[in-house]
Amino acid sequence: MNAEGEIVAKRCGLTRGDMIDQIRQWEERVENAAGFASAKEAATQLKLYVAEARNRGINVLLKYPIHR
Repeated sequence: MNAEGEIVAKRCGLTRGDMIDQIRQWEERVENAAGFASAKEAATQLKLYVAEARNRGINVLLKYPIHR
């Protein structure tokens, strides 16, 4: 399995509580990012976690959508 596959497997294996914790952590990383590249990467990860949560029926808000 490649690195991306391992990350996806980890995300899919999280419990509801862990998923929400990860979303909060990525939100903090966006808020505290040192620059644009860091903020964009954190926002990308946040988007993936929020998508997974929504697929599970967890109603969460994507606070930091990526705009071009």
